[in-house]
Amino acid sequence: MPERFEYHRDPRAGDIVIVMDASWLMVTSRPSSSGAKDDRGEHWGQHGWDNTYPAMRAAFLVMGPDIRPGALVGEVNNVDVYPFLTEILGIEPAPDIDGRGGVISSLVRR
Repeated sequence: MPERFEYHRDPRAGDIVIVMDASWLMVTSRPSSSGAKDDRGEHWGQHGWDNTYPAMRAAFLVMGPDIRPGALVGEVNNVDVYPFLTEILGIEPAPDIDGRGGVISSLVRR
C-alpha cells in the first residue's frame, strides 16, 4: 500500500484494501431480497482509482462575490478545498486536517 494513502492513520481502513489499475473495476453482485441475483448493474464501493492517474483529474471551478473573475490556478488538491472555503467564509478550520490554507487563495479578491 503506498504510504501516501495514509491508511495507517484511518481507523476505518479495512484489513484488505484493493487499489485497481486504471480502467479495471471490481464488481460483486448483491443478492436481492428474494434471493435472486441482483442484475441491476449496481457497483458497490466504487470510488475510482489511484489519484495519481491522469484520468482521475477533474476541473475545479468556483465563483462568487469574493472570487476574482477569470482567475486561474494550477492543479488543486481536493484536501485544500476545505481550507479555501473556510478562508473565504472567514471561519476557523477544524484542527488536524490534511489540507493547507493559502494554497488556492490567489482566486480571492483582495
